[in-house]
Amino acid sequence: MSGWNCRSVGLFRTTFLANTLQDATLDGDTDVRSFDIAAESPDNDFNKFMLMRTEQRFGNGDGVFTVEEQEVAFGSVYDVTNGASDRFIISNQSLWLGIRLRF
Repeated sequence: MSGWNCRSVGLFRTTFLANTLQDATLDGDTDVRSFDIAAESPDNDFNKFMLMRTEQRFGNGDGVFTVEEQEVAFGSVYDVTNGASDRFIISNQSLWLGIRLRF
């Protein structure tokens, strides 16, 4: 694991964001741009609802999902699932707890 460094983490995160933001299920095309959720997202009501909730949580709640809001929202997904700050960055600070059983 000594091959991991901060540059690798940044590259993986950037690639993840680029692929996620180009997903056509967000607004029907692969262009990375701001969009009005009610007018431009696909006709799936559940998708619209979840996008509105995400925009309210990570944005200003106006119903327009800006590129900046998308980057914050999907960047949070990356950080939670990949643990960028914990999993890839190695520290020399460790604490081991254990129990020894003898029979």
